[in-house]
Amino acid sequence: MAITSGNLSVHEVTSPKELHDIWPRIREGLNAIRNKCPLVVEMPEDAYYDLKTGKTKLLVATIDECYEGFMILTETHEVDGLGLLVTHVHNAGEDKLFIANLLTTVKDFVTLMHYTRVTFAITRKGWTAALGRLSLGPSYQTILHTIEAYQ
Repeated sequence: MAITSGNLSVHEVTSPKELHDIWPRIREGLNAIRNKCPLVVEMPEDAYYDLKTGKTKLLVATIDECYEGFMILTETHEVDGLGLLVTHVHNAGEDKLFIANLLTTVKDFVTLMHYTRVTFAITRKGWTAALGRLSLGPSYQTILHTIEAYQ
């Protein structure tokens, strides 16, 4: 199943073959994240292991069927229901609206799956403001925050 927002399409990578085929681009993105975010200490191999064992999920974004970026997330059990922990987001393309459109698909995903909380474990400056513009509405009782908000 893919979620679309304009020309952006996001789908979950579920097969080992698809993960194998897309991995070089994901690894490149993880290395770029590590270079920009000094607080990220895990290695790309850690992310690969978590994806292979099903501990995390990989959402791949395409624009007009061309690879644009990815998001890695984990389902969490919270006191108020199921939640999502977004650990990595990478924009590999040039689309200035990519992050805004990707967050819209996250909103659709959260609404569709009835998650109660989305936590962004992202340390890059500016994410708190970007996430503040994403309103999921009180009916979902979704809480959006980043690690940077607590530092």
